[in-house]
Amino acid sequence: LGFSDEQQSIAAAALAAVERAGMLWQQQQQPPRQQQGVAADANGDTVVPMETDPHDPAAAAGQVDGLSTSSPPTAAAVAAAQLPPPFQGLPSSSCCQMVSDLLPQLLLGELAGLKEWTNTLRSAAARTLHTTLVLAGPAATSYLQQLTNALITSMSEEDTSIVTVLAASCRVLGAFVPCNAWLPIIVDALTDTKSGSATKANALVVTSCLIHAAAAAQQQPDQMLLDLLVSVLVTDDIRCSDHLGIQRQL
Repeated sequence: LGFSDEQQSIAAAALAAVERAGMLWQQQQQPPRQQQGVAADANGDTVVPMETDPHDPAAAAGQVDGLSTSSPPTAAAVAAAQLPPPFQGLPSSSCCQMVSDLLPQLLLGELAGLKEWTNTLRSAAARTLHTTLVLAGPAATSYLQQLTNALITSMSEEDTSIVTVLAASCRVLGAFVPCNAWLPIIVDALTDTKSGSATKANALVVTSCLIHAAAAAQQQPDQMLLDLLVSVLVTDDIRCSDHLGIQRQL
């Protein structure tokens, strides 16, 4: 949370502290490494990675559905993520690896925090989530389904400052996560027959942030997935919708 403190000295100190923690984490994890797993709270809510075969060489190499989740972001991706101070580029690899290893536990509290009653708690959760996604980088690919669902739901937030932070988190995902991983999830969200117009408007906000960041990061989407998204956007449910939120996004 300290990363987003308005006092730059505090934000810089928070970054330095996490950098030091990353170095210690790396020392303690060698040679064994904690693997991505499942986190659960007292209510039974869980944050789990998308299914992979533990015997699959691609999974062992840090891939989900053939997409790399371990390669560091490119310079173009870092620029596309529009990282605020105190970031001056990405922190050390040991710091990012620590956050990636602890991602299930971190996301569990952060996603739950987005549902809190008070603005202060929701704001803290949104700001912490943004920092976590910056440090996790492509490792967030394994948790895209839950992240996307939470961001779409939270876009109905009335506090514009929180929405701004959530949009920044979407940009980070769009820049750092392979677009071919989130395109199918977005298509499913936009075609969900159980979703109302307001939810689809929220999904379009998330889609816009993801696409703009992915384009700035010079990602190359699969043409079939891109065509599928376009075909969804021109359906009557979206193209002819009289919902103001949907119209604005189109």
